[in-house]
Amino acid sequence: KNKINEMCLNIFNIFSCRDICRIDIKCNEKDEPYFLELNPLPGLSNRYSDLPIMAFKMKWTYKKLIQTILNSVRKRYNF
Repeated sequence: KNKINEMCLNIFNIFSCRDICRIDIKCNEKDEPYFLELNPLPGLSNRYSDLPIMAFKMKWTYKKLIQTILNSVRKRYNF
């Protein structure tokens, strides 16, 4: 799990992403993770989009997800 987190943070930085993105990782038959794709504008529908579904699995509310995104933007633009 830590290896995948580190991989995702590196990918996020390599592609100069800001605020949010969705990174798809898959593991091979030896359980080694590899990068599939990056979506810098993931859907935010609280019914069917992957990012809110992943947030819900982390016990986040939809409101917390949106507030976290907005806080990142505010911090970047100092407002």
